[in-house]
Amino acid sequence: YSRAPIFGKDTIEREWVLNQRKLLKKYYNSIDEQGLDVCCHMDVIVFPINVTKNFPEILNEQGKIDIALPMTKSLIEDMFDEMFEVFPCLKGIYVRFGETYTGKTYGAPYHTGNNPIIGDHDEYHALLMNYLREIVCEKHQRNIYYRTWSWINGIGVDPFQYEPETYLRITNLV
Repeated sequence: YSRAPIFGKDTIEREWVLNQRKLLKKYYNSIDEQGLDVCCHMDVIVFPINVTKNFPEILNEQGKIDIALPMTKSLIEDMFDEMFEVFPCLKGIYVRFGETYTGKTYGAPYHTGNNPIIGDHDEYHALLMNYLREIVCEKHQRNIYYRTWSWINGIGVDPFQYEPETYLRITNLV
């Protein structure tokens, strides 16, 4: 696929992205100058709306962005490559899963996303953690802080957070 800009030249979306980039550089550099490690919080399965329109192969049968699909992995890898290039002071990412906050109300008006844990619970946690380790830790030599979340739609309380057996079963796959 082509790595052409997702947001066209002279569009309101591109202007928004460039303004966000400028603000983040200012914040991250200020933190870095204080000698503190800079880490950013992120919902992993969030893309510009244009990506889901231009790359429907990242969506599963239910219309959810699926980390198990090859194109999704490729696009996320590109996202991390660009993020660590643009923000070299980042020491790592703080990943959360569960509810995903996109849209104008949450400060991401041109983005969409979903919980990355959309298939077999254990399998998808292990898939996500192993993929992030490969790209973030091994390729980019950065840290990951993987935060569990206590609710999964349709399941209720996520056992990964509260049950030691589940935690060990999943982390032993990493």
